[in-house]
Amino acid sequence: MSELPPPSFPPPSVEPVEPVELADPVPVTERPDARGWRNPTRATILVVLGSVLALVVAGFVFIVRNEPSDSDDGTVSFELRWDERAPALAGIDDVDPIRTLGAYDDVVVFSAADTDADAALVVGVDRGTGDQRWDVRLPEAIGGGAVGRIVDDQLFVVAGAGDPDDDTVVPGAMRLTVLDPRNGDELWSHDGLDAAFSWIVVGDQVLAATGAFGGGGRTLVALDRRDGRERWDRPIAGSSMPVVVRSDGFVVVDGSGRDATYVGLDLDGEERWSIEAEASISGADWYPDAAGGVVALVDGDSLIGVDLDTGDEQWSVDRPEIGEPSEVQLTPRPELGIVMSCAAGSDDSGTDVVAVAAFDLDDGEALWNRELSGEEAAFVGVIGDHVFTTETSQFGDGCLSYLNLALARDLEVTDARTGEPAWSIEADDELQGVTMGRRSGSFTTPFDTLIVTRGRTDEVIDLDSGEVLGSIDREDVDDGRRVAGQPANWGDVVVYVEADRDDEEQFTSTVRDANDDEHAVDLDGLAQVIGFVNGVLYVRSGSHLVAID
Repeated sequence: MSELPPPSFPPPSVEPVEPVELADPVPVTERPDARGWRNPTRATILVVLGSVLALVVAGFVFIVRNEPSDSDDGTVSFELRWDERAPALAGIDDVDPIRTLGAYDDVVVFSAADTDADAALVVGVDRGTGDQRWDVRLPEAIGGGAVGRIVDDQLFVVAGAGDPDDDTVVPGAMRLTVLDPRNGDELWSHDGLDAAFSWIVVGDQVLAATGAFGGGGRTLVALDRRDGRERWDRPIAGSSMPVVVRSDGFVVVDGSGRDATYVGLDLDGEERWSIEAEASISGADWYPDAAGGVVALVDGDSLIGVDLDTGDEQWSVDRPEIGEPSEVQLTPRPELGIVMSCAAGSDDSGTDVVAVAAFDLDDGEALWNRELSGEEAAFVGVIGDHVFTTETSQFGDGCLSYLNLALARDLEVTDARTGEPAWSIEADDELQGVTMGRRSGSFTTPFDTLIVTRGRTDEVIDLDSGEVLGSIDREDVDDGRRVAGQPANWGDVVVYVEADRDDEEQFTSTVRDANDDEHAVDLDGLAQVIGFVNGVLYVRSGSHLVAID
């Protein structure tokens, strides 16, 4: 029997996705991050890459942040809840991406890309029965469908307009659409966003950056959350994005480079204070809540701690020296009381260097630092209370705060507060790649697990302990059946998909538990794992959506 053509991870480009032969796992590049605002240069890249790098495989590493389970005791029964046809998916190819956007009340929402029609499809499904409740098509959507999430009782989705001939998103041409998740009714929309992630809900308003980075007319606009009415706007320049968000205010960067100014604003757009800076940050995560009201900012070769209310300097410390840095990235973690600094550049000999350091957020005390060398060295990011770094990132991007581990061949994990080693993955001849992902299947949730591919074996790793939760050996699959995609984990349960094709070119699939042979669900069609929402595993098989408890 010939090899099965599985849905496979698309390459990191904006080219149309083509199916590939079902064989060795292909690592995925996932650049978007859920924590908020980015440097617009990267945000634009994230939109293009993130749109195409959707979940087009049967199985991947997904994450959900401690959502309550629909089951009474939170245990996994691995029983079929429902298998229902979703009419809106009938025209969507098996290789087109589909992801979860979350759940509200008794509805779970999915996003699919209709690449033939250059449209993003959003579908609401009854969580109890699987019946399709509603579907909405967002026209002129390029690059793999909509990205979004449910915030309280509103569904926020962003799709990009652009050139359908080469499937590229035009910066500054994104549309934010707000829907009622119960029935799909459009509440309001706003055009002209810079990127899929250049918006955030703060209280009763939505802050959004409009206009393309590097172009004129760039504006920060505050929209009424209920009707989309513009409350106020503020011209911004350079890499101007909010770097701090709190319930009563935030900070923006006006300008870039040595002409930058940090500006503290009230939620009504009124200026509180401003600070002239020798150099702005290349990018930063935003604070969901600025612990103690102190925010860390870059000022030339220093980090400064500033009171968010007054702009008064609380402390100032020198950053690790690496010569002239090409980029500086801050990753604040108020819940840990620290801010991570990453600077990428070169030393006196011309060697690429990445300097990673942790500082106490309250007083600026230097807690620890580490220097990485080589053009493939990278600070990957902070997950939970651990810092992740690698010296074999094939993308060679020194400060990867959006957590991109695709094609890395080693991993060093340290305690974020102390810098003490926690666990690591050493490079060897068998190790093909280390890939992060999200169990929820949504780009708007953080990471919590990863896959290590060694030869023809995929190992699902717990990010806290480094322990192997489960492994899939592709050589052990019976003749005529193949593992489709990569495994995904649901807590301690690791699931994967086996696919088979008969003489009439018809597919059947089995969703399996890697650690329990009794846990298996048979499905018609070529299946792909979509994600986990509220303790339920959702799978797509052709035009059917499947829920497994």
